[in-house]
Amino acid sequence: VAKRNEIREKLSSGQLQVLFGTHALLEKEVVPARCSLICIDEQQRFGVKQRRSLLEKGKCVDFLMMSATPIPRTYAHFLYGDMDISSIHTMPKGRKSVVTKYFKTSSMSPVLKDVLKFIQEGRQCYVVCPAIEENDEFKMRNVFEIYEGMTKILKDIRIGLLHGKMTSQEKEETMDKFSKHELDILVSTTVIEVGIDVANASVMVIYDAHRFGLSTLHQLRGRVARDKKQGYCFLLSASSDPQAIERLKKMEELKD
Repeated sequence: VAKRNEIREKLSSGQLQVLFGTHALLEKEVVPARCSLICIDEQQRFGVKQRRSLLEKGKCVDFLMMSATPIPRTYAHFLYGDMDISSIHTMPKGRKSVVTKYFKTSSMSPVLKDVLKFIQEGRQCYVVCPAIEENDEFKMRNVFEIYEGMTKILKDIRIGLLHGKMTSQEKEETMDKFSKHELDILVSTTVIEVGIDVANASVMVIYDAHRFGLSTLHQLRGRVARDKKQGYCFLLSASSDPQAIERLKKMEELKD
């Protein structure tokens, strides 16, 4: 608390010229002396009122919003927000687009052989599920079910579990193990969607992929495009909904 107060005082007195922060910058107590430029990364994770509150921290503030996840509201900003737009269409040097494949199944069986092959080569894998626990109303694959099943079958593979109900310390410890390659497979919810950078993790399996929006799927598979190795994303879905199937097949084609 003392450190936070010290930073706030330096900011309001003009001693700080640049301040990096999380959503904590939205607090009323954060009052910059002369706010002239605001940069928001992952802008889709901020609400309209939140962005407005940041703008109100200064007069005639220049606003730079960045996003690689163009949800409909973000597109609306681009189209109707009277903004100058800069688009980066190229991958970072040496990076390759992720190879995405859709499988009409609720089981990992069709891709398991490939996943184990990649792990034997020294790579790591994310396994993403739409739910944490079993839900009677919505039949979705959950991390506990998949984690327990995989640990029983793949006894020689080091498997970790990550989800939003874990404490911050538990999450950090698990991600630290994965980053140090003390785990081969990480079974997770969408908590890995942003801010996770493990270059050696170049394989991803997404259960019930039809449960996720296209933007989320695009953002998730970006986790396996952090290195010069070819990344692979396998979309599993037993849905028979024609629209869901069409969307998942589009993910195989679209890279941008």
